[in-house]
Amino acid sequence: MLDQAARNLRHRIRLDTQSDHDRLDARFGALDLTLPGDLGVFFAAHRAAFAALERALPEPAGRASRSMIAEMVSALDADLAVLDGPAPPEVAPATRFAREAVDHIILGSRLGTAMLRGIWAEASDPRVRSACAYFTLPSYADAWKAHCADLKLVPADDATSDQIVADAIRLFAVFERALDAVEH
Repeated sequence: MLDQAARNLRHRIRLDTQSDHDRLDARFGALDLTLPGDLGVFFAAHRAAFAALERALPEPAGRASRSMIAEMVSALDADLAVLDGPAPPEVAPATRFAREAVDHIILGSRLGTAMLRGIWAEASDPRVRSACAYFTLPSYADAWKAHCADLKLVPADDATSDQIVADAIRLFAVFERALDAVEH
């Protein structure tokens, strides 16, 4: 159980989704982003997941807006065209998700992408280097910081928090299903 100092949703969502986050990171981390084929898999899976999330975005959206997600989908489409990558599959989300969960996954993904950009930048393949639209999108670090500050104000142990954490876990599963669909 959380100690009294950590009884906020920011801490809980990080703890309760850690295994899902680690599993997804390991799967995407197994891809070599300096190779056209692996980069295409990475882009196609992300494109499929973001398109699914865009369709399941609650109204009104939170900090991760519909236009932000559409911008990511568009950038991924452009990069897939450069790579002549695999067609992104359709991945259907189960339902609409709590906006805090969507914010957590979308904005958190931008931070992860900023870290992966360094790996991609080491590529010597000209097609990989030309597939730069997704990696050069903004990090939205300020929106992430504001999201985390918002979560620190929310109690960790009520029905609303339970739903937000459950939705975040289901959102990680959307990305995992998208990767499964691209790899098979």
